[in-house]
Amino acid sequence: MVDTSLLLHANLLYAEFPFSEIPNVVDKSYLPVLEMLESNPAYKVILNWTGFTLEVLEGKFPEYGKYPEVIELLKHLIKRGQVEITGTSWAHSILPLSPLDEAGLDIDHYLETAKRVLKVRPRGFFPPELGIDPLLGMVLKEKGYDYCFVDNDILKYTLDDRLNTRNDFKPIEPSFLKQVSQVAKKNVVFQLLFLLKWKKLMLGLTDMNPVTWETAGEKEIIAVRSYQPWNSYTLSCLGRMAIMNEKRLYKILERVAPTIDGYFLPFSTDFEFYGYGGNVKEDPIPVSRLKSLLEYIHQSPEMRFTLPSEYIEKRGREGFKRMYLRTGSWSTDGDFALWDADPDNKRLNEFVREVRERYHRIKSKLSKKEREEVVRCLLLSQNSDGRGWTPIPEHRLFCYNSALRALKVMEKK
Repeated sequence: MVDTSLLLHANLLYAEFPFSEIPNVVDKSYLPVLEMLESNPAYKVILNWTGFTLEVLEGKFPEYGKYPEVIELLKHLIKRGQVEITGTSWAHSILPLSPLDEAGLDIDHYLETAKRVLKVRPRGFFPPELGIDPLLGMVLKEKGYDYCFVDNDILKYTLDDRLNTRNDFKPIEPSFLKQVSQVAKKNVVFQLLFLLKWKKLMLGLTDMNPVTWETAGEKEIIAVRSYQPWNSYTLSCLGRMAIMNEKRLYKILERVAPTIDGYFLPFSTDFEFYGYGGNVKEDPIPVSRLKSLLEYIHQSPEMRFTLPSEYIEKRGREGFKRMYLRTGSWSTDGDFALWDADPDNKRLNEFVREVRERYHRIKSKLSKKEREEVVRCLLLSQNSDGRGWTPIPEHRLFCYNSALRALKVMEKK
């Protein structure tokens, strides 16, 4: 019987949503999903909320409203042992693109927020965009984290001896998402052939054991795998995209579950798809379909709900394969170009660097309150949703304006 759960990632800085939609995201997605979980105590899920999102719900940003009912539901589900909260970046920034000290401040700020708002101390970490590097693993270990989610394709670089992506003697196969983007432009025959390849990928991956991630600084942390083909397949089926539907999902789960060894995540991505919508699936997936999947898992003789910390405690922290994991993300190219290659992003990133450098020159002249305000604005200016995928201009400007607010605080000195 395979240990399994779903991970839902909630982020009110979502690149494609205007801030005016926050009340609708809460009312149509967050509350209905949490209420469904409360009514079904047998379901166990992993919840990942950015620190900014928790502070919006708490009412720290009055312009976006206050949602104490969501906080109370979360605290109830945590107390009941039904959900596990994972850590992340407070501002949903790509941590490997941040200076090391700033990444540490971002992680600390999230931990402080989670403790204040939810009364929890997360043991696991879900990096924004699954962006990792050897230094992030070291920092997470030093901050007391036990495990971190990673994209399974990142493991393949080490397993296949392909650390150098520019080695023409051992070329890297395009990522799964890259292949999806390419096939989407072709005719239906190519798409059906790719669907067969897609299913073969899922049927072929039976080893989903976490690994011991050997990081910089001679540190080690457990890495739990997220597998993009499963995320996309589950989303496509529950969203009934093209010929996909729940029946197809349950049929392949029935075949795969008995073969898997390790910890199985059939879905680990955006919370907002359920009830509201998202960048991949604009039309919302009814919460009833998420409930249907959770009920299927609950009734399955081959799967059981297990939260990651429970699984690691049961397995013990020893015995996992030791591996180096290269720098990367779950973008289509597995790198960070999506967030720093565009000319507008380059200018934004240069401006944020200018503001940061100014802060380090004069921070000794600032009061504690002023330093906290500058750091908070700098963190918000680096959030990934003003840069990557298909952000609306409002989010790009939010990043620029956050950096400008930091600059304004410092100009008083």
